Amino acid sequence: MRHVLLKTMADNNLDAFVYVNTTAPAYIILPNRRAATVAARTEPRVLKAGTKLSNPSLVPDEPVLKTDLDTFRGPGAAWAVHLSPMSGFPAVVIPAGFTREVYDRVPDASDPQGSKLVGPVAVQLPVGMEFLGRPFEDAKLLEIAAGYEAGTKHRRPPPGFGPVPAGTASK
Repeated sequence: MRHVLLKTMADNNLDAFVYVNTTAPAYIILPNRRAATVAARTEPRVLKAGTKLSNPSLVPDEPVLKTDLDTFRGPGAAWAVHLSPMSGFPAVVIPAGFTREVYDRVPDASDPQGSKLVGPVAVQLPVGMEFLGRPFEDAKLLEIAAGYEAGTKHRRPPPGFGPVPAGTASK
């Protein structure tokens, strides 16, 4: 994989690859879902909350939701996010905008799975974009990503956090 990435960058005179961080839409986390920490380990895929774990030795002390909704450990729809960890190339994820609508699951006793899909719901949730650079060119990668972030101004601070102080963001 490393050779393919390097060859593609060289053949196309690229300093970095840019791709959406995930192709799956974000999930709405409702305030009535209470987080709890399980001392056992949980599977990094779909769990039905309250069910017995099929392999309690995978991920330690992972937070789970105490509800009868399906709990997803990750969207799983994008393979591109695996490029950096599998290649060892440097990567950075930055804000890339917001969704216009999302789908979510709500409890439904009549459904065999115990929940149903609802939506689209008009809501804006953050979307990330990943920049993957050449090995040992971290500074150039950060310069590219910072330039995009400064030019697009997609970051919206969460309530209570306030703006990034002047001079601490990308220069």
